[in-house]
Amino acid sequence: MKKTALKKDFKMEIKKTMNRFLSILFIVALGVAFFSGIQSAAPDMRYTADEYFDQHGLADIKVMSTLGLTEENIETMQEIPGVEQVYAGYMADVLCGEENSQKVLHVESIFDDINKLDVEEGRLPEKVGECFLDTDFAAENNYHVGDTIVFSEEKGEDEETLLKTTQYTVSGIGSASAYISFGRGSSTLGTGTVAGFAYILPENFDSEIYTQAYITVEGAKELTAYTEEYDNRVEAVKDALDEQTKIMGEERYDSIMSEAKGSLANANRTLASGKRELKSGIEDARKELADAKLQMLEGEKEVWDAQQDIASGKEQLLSGQAQIIKAQKQLKDSQEQLRSGEEQLEAAWEEYNQMKAQIDEAQVNLAWLDELIAQWAATEEQIWQAEELRATIDQTLPVLEESLTQLNAQQAEIDAAKAQVESGRNEISSSEEQIKTSQKELADGSEEIRLAKIQIAEGQKEYFDGKEDAVKEIKDAKEEIYDGQQEIADAQEEIDGLEEATVYVMDRDAAFYDYSTCGENAERIRNIGKVFPVIFFLVAALVSLTTMTRMVEEERTQIGTMRALGYGKGAIMKKYLGYAFLATALGSLIGFLIGEKILPFIIIYAYGIMFPHMTGMVIPYNMTYAVIASGAALICTMGATVAACYKEFTQTPAVLMRPPAPKEGKRVWLEYLPFIWKHLSFTWKSTIRNLMRYKKRFFMTILGIGGCMALLLVGFGLRDSILDIARIQYKEIQLYDATAIFEDGTTKEERLKVMDQMAENEKIDGYGEALVKQTTLKGTEKDQDVYLFVLEDMSQMERFVKLRDRKSKEKYVLDDDGIILTEKMAKLLGVSEGDTVVIRDDDAGEIEAVISHITENYMSHYLYMTPSLYEKLYGQEPEYNSILLQSTEKDQETLDSIGEELLKNEKVVNLSYTKSLEKQVDDMLGSLDIVIFVLIISAGMLAFVVLYNLNNININERKRELATIKVLGFYDGEVSAYVYRENILLTIIGTGVGVLFGILLHRYIIVTVEIDMCMFGRNINWPSYLYSILFTFGFSFIVNIFMHFKLKKIDMVESLKSVE
Repeated sequence: MKKTALKKDFKMEIKKTMNRFLSILFIVALGVAFFSGIQSAAPDMRYTADEYFDQHGLADIKVMSTLGLTEENIETMQEIPGVEQVYAGYMADVLCGEENSQKVLHVESIFDDINKLDVEEGRLPEKVGECFLDTDFAAENNYHVGDTIVFSEEKGEDEETLLKTTQYTVSGIGSASAYISFGRGSSTLGTGTVAGFAYILPENFDSEIYTQAYITVEGAKELTAYTEEYDNRVEAVKDALDEQTKIMGEERYDSIMSEAKGSLANANRTLASGKRELKSGIEDARKELADAKLQMLEGEKEVWDAQQDIASGKEQLLSGQAQIIKAQKQLKDSQEQLRSGEEQLEAAWEEYNQMKAQIDEAQVNLAWLDELIAQWAATEEQIWQAEELRATIDQTLPVLEESLTQLNAQQAEIDAAKAQVESGRNEISSSEEQIKTSQKELADGSEEIRLAKIQIAEGQKEYFDGKEDAVKEIKDAKEEIYDGQQEIADAQEEIDGLEEATVYVMDRDAAFYDYSTCGENAERIRNIGKVFPVIFFLVAALVSLTTMTRMVEEERTQIGTMRALGYGKGAIMKKYLGYAFLATALGSLIGFLIGEKILPFIIIYAYGIMFPHMTGMVIPYNMTYAVIASGAALICTMGATVAACYKEFTQTPAVLMRPPAPKEGKRVWLEYLPFIWKHLSFTWKSTIRNLMRYKKRFFMTILGIGGCMALLLVGFGLRDSILDIARIQYKEIQLYDATAIFEDGTTKEERLKVMDQMAENEKIDGYGEALVKQTTLKGTEKDQDVYLFVLEDMSQMERFVKLRDRKSKEKYVLDDDGIILTEKMAKLLGVSEGDTVVIRDDDAGEIEAVISHITENYMSHYLYMTPSLYEKLYGQEPEYNSILLQSTEKDQETLDSIGEELLKNEKVVNLSYTKSLEKQVDDMLGSLDIVIFVLIISAGMLAFVVLYNLNNININERKRELATIKVLGFYDGEVSAYVYRENILLTIIGTGVGVLFGILLHRYIIVTVEIDMCMFGRNINWPSYLYSILFTFGFSFIVNIFMHFKLKKIDMVESLKSVE
């Protein structure tokens, strides 16, 4: 019977006080959800990442050597205990794209079992000449499956290329497990920033020496990434590899040195043999040239003798020709005389012939006459005529005979002259023949001389050509010998300058870009979960505790009645414990089920923006956090219930059955200020007295509101502190736009050439040499890494780096009296201004330096000193290894253009852009914005529930008072205003307390959530105060609206009924 009544009473109590029950349930649910959800987010982020890494077979360790890795090295590493498998491969940085917009690609050989790829389009490469391309790079540069992409390695003339071919077909596009975020690393090519990656078959590489090796560790896959167990397992193998790779590096160095020295010795021998051959060849050539020259001289002598003979023959020929000319002249004169005589003779002969013809005619006539005389037949006249004719003939005949005699004499003379002429002609002909013969002989001699000269000329040409060829060959041989000597000298210099192999054994943090970022994000969430959820939960637990305490106090009459009816303390307590347990347990269950799924999901999704290719979420229930949160909630509510019950049990049932005596009225402190008190209305006086009268409610409300206000302010403050550091660091402190990093061993002259190049670049506004290197500071618990920063021209310090106090903004001047240390490093070491720090240097040993000032800084740690102080402490001048520069324009295109120009100088090995660092920090911390938004919303929800719950308790406690006011004629609005005034005053006071508490809590949380390598901001921006206050007053206003309807429902009659 007793149990049945208690059960009914228990059920009725829940129904009757459903608002209270739900308030406890919701506030516990919020507290448990937030605590377990935030606490679970960090391990869930690790589980998600680990699942992705395991599915894709991400390697645990990466090994690289400056001298490459041989097959023997791979086998050696495989035998190390703890090594599961070694995968040898290749990598190279290449350029692709148009000449004016070339991008850097990181090309690696593809593996089947590790570092797997996710294909989004196409397929993986199956043959030489195919590549798998980065999806982000492909989208940005408009590459598609089937397109052709051309790679350029940009090697020097003497450097060997790694790729067999430069033209590849895009067979597939997708993501790689080695690149989980947007970063792709840096390079010495192009602008210095890697734009994407590509994977090709190993057969595309033309090298027997591997450039890298990936290693999987036994048992590492079964462990969760980013945990201490995983790190320890990998670290053990890494340490073993470190020891072994040192030996490998030495062996590789000795092997290369031995091979190089052997090749150098062979080259020296070949060079010596060449020198001997050259010397022998020079002697032979000289002998041949001397013989040729002697032959040429003998030929020239023969030609000279022949020319002398020809000259003598020419003189004789000229003499003969002169005699011939003289004889020809005499012959011509004789011929003229002969021609004249012949003409006369011809005339005489003409006359003679005429006369002879007449004689012949006369003789014929005479014969006829004789015949006629003989015939005596002629007449006398005819006889007379014949006699006359005879007489004429007789007269003419002697003359004719005489003429004939003369003619014969003349003819004889002419014949004699002709004979002389003919004799002269014959002599002339004979002389001409002799001359012709001589001329022919001269011509033959001349031809022989000409041919001899040609031969001599040819001989001379051959001699001089031979001499020139010999000189050229000797010169070429000497040049070849010189080149050989130079090559040998260069090879010797390379051998002398060849450093021992540096083998890099890297875990995932160092091997894979942005891998550590993922773990750091989880660590930040874990750090936030250390404090924020605890405060959140404490506020919720405090309100739950208050609610249960008030509930027990309100039902003291019922407790007294039940005790008077004979119910035991345990039975009565059981009801309230059951009430508290049920509300808390249900709230814990709901909070656990929802919080451990939704909050990690939201946080992982928020960070998923940074890791778009890390697909799939692993969000298991973490019972540890659920048990802790639920147990704490149960302890708070049930502990408060037990305490409240025992307090009531100390009184007798008769006392309990009567309402508690009203508290004695007391004057409030404002009443002692009549100039204020007298001007207050009745309602305000009543409000102030009520606030001072119910001190417990007063402080609980202020604590509740103040706690929620503090949580809101911390949420907004975290956002300010985290998201502002990139802007402050790279816009107010570090003012340079880029850092050009030199190759080790770069001389001052080579640095000056780079600076001359910068001076000619119109896009560069200013530059300065600096030494920036990592060093170590000795700490009390552990040593700390810090960047040593020495600027060559101290007058430019203000231009590149602002040294100032974080709080006062006082500017510091770096001098030779001491160093300036960044704030976070000073806190890690526990030092302040005037203290001494110990710098540990590998060469100089331990160096003590006095701290002059502590400067504001947020990213990384820096130690600033002057060149003079450096020289004093280290005993040598600084070897500057970097150049800081400022550009005229701050856009990325201008910076890329500057970087591309600088990286053409082989001494500039890398270029770091401040804009890229700022973006990287923004991306890294930007995802916290969503997380902080979740914190703010959760704090807002808690504020609403707390305000609602406290106001609900307030109204329930004061029902009779409020009913009395209603009976006195107050309208509903006036009654609500009567309560609102108290709420508004409590909200104002609670907000003020929350601001103070929030500032302190913010500073504590900021220090707690920081990682060693950065310092978050310490200030909260004024908008955050405004937003927090507006949120708090907004929730208070909404709660007042809900309470108004509750106040309207107060029944004046029921509330004023006497307890008796």
